[in-house]
Amino acid sequence: MSANDETGRGPRYVDPDRRRGRMYRAYAGLIGSGPVRWLMPRLFWKLDPYVMAATGERFGLPLVLPTAVLETRGAKTGAARRNPVLYFHDGQDVIVIALNGARPANPAWYHNLRRYPYVRLAGKPMRAHVIRDDDERERLWHKGSAVFGPYAKFRRIAAAAGRTIPVVRLAPVDQAVETVGGLDIFSSFDSEDHAGVHDGRTTP
Repeated sequence: MSANDETGRGPRYVDPDRRRGRMYRAYAGLIGSGPVRWLMPRLFWKLDPYVMAATGERFGLPLVLPTAVLETRGAKTGAARRNPVLYFHDGQDVIVIALNGARPANPAWYHNLRRYPYVRLAGKPMRAHVIRDDDERERLWHKGSAVFGPYAKFRRIAAAAGRTIPVVRLAPVDQAVETVGGLDIFSSFDSEDHAGVHDGRTTP
């Protein structure tokens, strides 16, 4: 089951310090294995939006791993984009790591939130902040590895290809600041037809 809140107003709390069972760790290791990593961009990323749409975003292909739908605006088009992402909490903030299967390029959703930092995760309004401090990045990488063990391996693979994987903090946005200058900053999300989950990995 994905970790989405049933109301669609935010992801369920994922405590990185909670001890994970052996079966969970084994499954996470399988998801991060070479064959599955090879299949991710070729099959899983294409199917996952349809699986989540068909199940009301209750289930995704990662199954027991904590996933939620991240809504961004396309960096080039401004159009609404929706992508399932792995996440965990750091206090009340949510941390997402732009793995992209350890491929040489960052995922499109990362470019989107850099251009338009106001996003939604599982329906909850948030603002994205890219972590720049090296010590803070290391702390969050360490916590993330307790949630998804292959994080460390993905990081090494990306580094060998010359990419530093970005770590992003999503801070909840107070209801009072959901509008800026009288403009609803999330209007593009609500105006789109969201019967399906739009995959914005290749087209920002």
